[in-house]
Amino acid sequence: MLILKKEDVVSQTLAISKSIIKTNDSTYWIRYLEQLENITSNDIMRVANTYLVKEKRTIAKLLPTMKSSGIATSMANDSNDEIGSTPYFQKPNSFYPVYKSHLIDRHLTLLDSSKIVSKLLPNGMKLVFYRLDKSPSVSIRMSMNAGANHDPFGKEGLSYLTTKLLHTSCLSDYSSVKWLDQNGILLNIDSNFDTVIGKLNCLKDDFLDSFKFFIKALRYPSFNHEDFLEMKRSILTQMEKQSNNPEALMLDKLYNFLYPNNHIYRRQPEGSVSSLMNLEYSDIVNFHRDFFKPEGAIIVIVGDINEGIIDNLTTSYFNDWFGGNEQPSLPRVKTELRFTDHVEFNSELTDISFNWLTVGKNHPDYLGLDILAVLLGKKDSLYGGRLYKNLREKQGLSYSQHVNYPTAGFQVPWTINISVNPSSVKKGIKSVQEEVSKLKEDLIPSEELDTVKSYLMGRRLIMLNSESIATTLEECVRYGLGFNYINKYPDLLYTISPQILRNIACRYLNDQYSIITIGPKLNSE
Repeated sequence: MLILKKEDVVSQTLAISKSIIKTNDSTYWIRYLEQLENITSNDIMRVANTYLVKEKRTIAKLLPTMKSSGIATSMANDSNDEIGSTPYFQKPNSFYPVYKSHLIDRHLTLLDSSKIVSKLLPNGMKLVFYRLDKSPSVSIRMSMNAGANHDPFGKEGLSYLTTKLLHTSCLSDYSSVKWLDQNGILLNIDSNFDTVIGKLNCLKDDFLDSFKFFIKALRYPSFNHEDFLEMKRSILTQMEKQSNNPEALMLDKLYNFLYPNNHIYRRQPEGSVSSLMNLEYSDIVNFHRDFFKPEGAIIVIVGDINEGIIDNLTTSYFNDWFGGNEQPSLPRVKTELRFTDHVEFNSELTDISFNWLTVGKNHPDYLGLDILAVLLGKKDSLYGGRLYKNLREKQGLSYSQHVNYPTAGFQVPWTINISVNPSSVKKGIKSVQEEVSKLKEDLIPSEELDTVKSYLMGRRLIMLNSESIATTLEECVRYGLGFNYINKYPDLLYTISPQILRNIACRYLNDQYSIITIGPKLNSE
């Protein structure tokens, strides 16, 4: 597992820097594995008895927050700040550095397209193989048309529960768990609206056994009734927790408005409490039998493996596997999102969500909308963005702020989410509206746009490991982008000008949007 985690340049850079800081030896992280293998059970007992003792124990207790006026308000008052501003202990000191960006070569070749092998197998499955020379790891990624869009009405959550049980069945016996753990093999099976996606990462030497285990796990799961009942209870517990998650509540409210009653995306993949209670053990067995089929599925293998080995494996393990299902047709969604709504929620903060209906990844305007999302501050992005700088640093207004723009092949909401003090809701709404208006009225400065482009391009370059390549190739097939999209990406990115982005902002970030607030009762003033 440690070797897998050191495959990309970012992980290697972190390992080297930590080695220097801790030991003043840049090669320590390489020798660490050898030292790890030499550790015995006696060493572990010695360390535990030396350090994990009562005399060296520290216990911390989390005390309740003040409820009368809210901790945010009281902290703001203590620090002589305006009510609703960021508490003094949260104010950052320019966390994101300012630097002069430079554009990476737009003609850079990300992948050698001559190494991409794509085949349609006799059973209707699409095989994609990429020979990644000298890679220590191999990544397998497989997607099947068995997502939540095949759940019968009244039994929503069937695909999700089946997938969770499928993953559990892989770990049902001790020998499998021990084998996966000892060899550092990373396995995950998950589902979404459209597909079930299985992923496995292993070392090159373990590829043959890992491939066999992976396919056997997907085709012949060892379901049992006890695991079924336990997993249902676990998901119901998660749902109870989600009922106290403001962002989940806002998303549910939005999707109920956006999609008609008979639209699959109106339903959450996890289902509901009532739909889960309707599920029987036989539903799981039948769903797996009927929908976990190869026709229309995509399997991608990336690693330093001979193509002949791949051909032999697919022939051996897929020649008796047939059948499949088409993706169901989708009703049209609303083209207008203009509405406002408030959900009363017992919380110290008020969450505000702004939502525009936009396009999926297979649309030419997707990349421009993605640039705008990063520019403002996309969720899970390391680029700070305008929302952070203007709403948090300059105004001390928001406690969290991000844009959510998911990767999908259908129309999806482009969403801005912020959290503010309840007394600052109107100010928060006005500030976000001003930021969006700037995108539609002003041209983005060239230096700022170059920084965003360099960030997006840099992320592509530093994440060129077997797993990310497998993900990219699978998405190229699933969304119909074509494999040439990978090497066209730099050129597509750099040809998007400030004028094009302003046009895209005017086209999609228009007046047809929703505002949903969740928090304490709004002030009527």
